[in-house]
Amino acid sequence: MKLMNTFLDRKKIDIVFIDWFGVLSTSYFWCVQSKKNMLLKEWCNFVFNDSEIFNDWMRGKYSLEYLTQFGVEVNEDLLVKSFLKDMKYYKPDYKFLKSVKELFPNAKKILVTDNMLIFDYILKEYTYLNSYFDKMYLSYEIGMLKNDTPKSMFDYILNDLGLTNFENCLLIDDNSINCQNFNDKNGRTIFIK
Repeated sequence: MKLMNTFLDRKKIDIVFIDWFGVLSTSYFWCVQSKKNMLLKEWCNFVFNDSEIFNDWMRGKYSLEYLTQFGVEVNEDLLVKSFLKDMKYYKPDYKFLKSVKELFPNAKKILVTDNMLIFDYILKEYTYLNSYFDKMYLSYEIGMLKNDTPKSMFDYILNDLGLTNFENCLLIDDNSINCQNFNDKNGRTIFIK
């Protein structure tokens, strides 16, 4: 895996792709409310621990309403209200965003996240993100994840941007598979643990 090092010419980076969870925000959705409500906790455990359901939700295949009707039945209104009560815990790391802007002042900044439709509430709450990022690639809109095979969100992005590879691009992500997929397309990565 190529890591950013002293030989990286920051002026030659045209695009910086930034992940959401694990990079801009480290709090799980429903992180506090699920500790207060046992039914919500059971629902979160059911959905988040089933990788097939969770990944398909992030690909936009399931609505929140649909996910309330099997496994652990819970009211959609409760899920949304609880999500909004925890909104302050999802706050993006503004110092990190400022640092990226200072390090790569001429590069486009693009949010690239595996996430679900409920993420729209975060975008409405933290409107600064809409002006900070030149573009956003959200898995629930595209129907693909960054680590999907044989075609991933990165293939979609290359096509959408009219690029043949990610040369002169940087990905900041906390998933080593995502970083490797990006490296395989000639991109540079910063892997955040």
